[in-house]
Amino acid sequence: MTPQPAHLAQTRRGSELASTGMAADCSESMVRGHLVAVERLERLRWRVTIDGRRFFTFCSQARARAAGVVEARRLSFIASDPVSATGS
Repeated sequence: MTPQPAHLAQTRRGSELASTGMAADCSESMVRGHLVAVERLERLRWRVTIDGRRFFTFCSQARARAAGVVEARRLSFIASDPVSATGS
């Protein structure tokens, strides 16, 4: 059996590296009772989900995280606002 090049060995172990936590491709946080998840889709594409519902995609993790926090706060405000709850 011939030895494999290093780049082929790494691609085969790529799933093992991701599962051991070598790189954080997804982060979750609780913001005022809402679960905000930021998931890396591509090198420059991050998806934000709030309570399991897809919100938006961004080109940087920082912008995605900030938008998720703002949207979670907005949802919390709407839920606690008596005027918007009655529809008036």
